[in-house]
Amino acid sequence: MTLQIWENDGQKPKKSRNEWAFRHFRNERTVTGLSIASDLIRGHTDTIVLSLLSLGDSYGYKINKDIMELTAGRFEFKEATLYTAFRRLEQAGFIASYWGDENSGARRRYYVITEKGKEQYKQNLREWEKARAITEKLLYAAEKSDRANSVRCENFIQGADIAQSAGGKDDEK
Repeated sequence: MTLQIWENDGQKPKKSRNEWAFRHFRNERTVTGLSIASDLIRGHTDTIVLSLLSLGDSYGYKINKDIMELTAGRFEFKEATLYTAFRRLEQAGFIASYWGDENSGARRRYYVITEKGKEQYKQNLREWEKARAITEKLLYAAEKSDRANSVRCENFIQGADIAQSAGGKDDEK
């Protein structure tokens, strides 16, 4: 899985370390009601990274921290997934990297979006909007169908009422 999903608004469960590790590293399907979200997001890893890098240069840990903050602690990319995405995006020419000059702590590898990456990000957004529109039509087809049937029934009933009342008047004459 590419995402870790935490329950309790991003807080680690209040269990022993071993129980937490088992649930945490197992499969997010153990967290009920949230597995669909990771399935939906999985295909958009590159676009998410490009989006965050369009805000400015950053490094892996900071990007993952930003994802956690933006999702109120509900999503976090696994480190391997994030760095695989960096490698893939860099090989495609969508991002570039450089070593930061850190005065304290470990040296960090920073990533920056390229012009080609900005164009790819815009293209990915256009594709997302198209896919979202199609998905919404498919997911809400039943609701729209129910509403349309309801309106047809109401119109039929109203039409019958009108015909009946018109017919009743003719009978009186």
